Amino acid sequence: MSDRTAFLQAILRTDLASFIEKCFATLEPGTPYRDNWHMHAIAHQLMRVRNGECKRLIINVPPRSCKSIAVTIGFTAWLMGHDPRKRIMAISYAHDLARKHAIDVRTIVESAWYKALFPAFEATSLRETELKTSQHGYRFAGSIGGSVLGRGADLIVIDDPIKGLAAALSQAERRRVAEFYDSTLYSRLNDKVNGAIVIVMQRLHQDDLVGHVLDKEDWEVLSIPAIA
Repeated sequence: MSDRTAFLQAILRTDLASFIEKCFATLEPGTPYRDNWHMHAIAHQLMRVRNGECKRLIINVPPRSCKSIAVTIGFTAWLMGHDPRKRIMAISYAHDLARKHAIDVRTIVESAWYKALFPAFEATSLRETELKTSQHGYRFAGSIGGSVLGRGADLIVIDDPIKGLAAALSQAERRRVAEFYDSTLYSRLNDKVNGAIVIVMQRLHQDDLVGHVLDKEDWEVLSIPAIA
């Protein structure tokens, strides 16, 4: 291995923002990556989650901000590379979206560069919605209202729990999301004190999931508006 390759691998292992950029290049090969300060702000907060400095994190960003590649795909793949024992649940508003994110994670962990980066990582099962490792870790993809029984998590990532403005304006839909979080999802943490939850979404209503959880616990909020 050349010194240059070793240096680049060291950067990708330690710098989450660089790892996210590499994931973007793998998943969107025909699209130029435009580095921006908001990606480094997101990566910084996610690093704090990884280091145990933040247990409840909300990231509010507008659409098309690379949030899913950064958080739901890149961060979870990076975490499992460092610790294949991690148990992660990634939840979105619909099964198809959760499935797409899971397939993207599988693309990353099966890539040659990822395997070279994390040689101790070994996937023993790569299904559409679940990735299992040889060290009994996993990344499970599910949807709001879907079954998560029998599963626990060290980290829960909730990416867009509600679909668009029409659903956000529906009181019944907002209640459904909140009740699923309260009665089902929150109880899936293996450790209620040290387990982490990350919510990443566009805010469309003051009584959305972000508004709901802020009334119940102390959360750290990274809010990046489209127009500041």
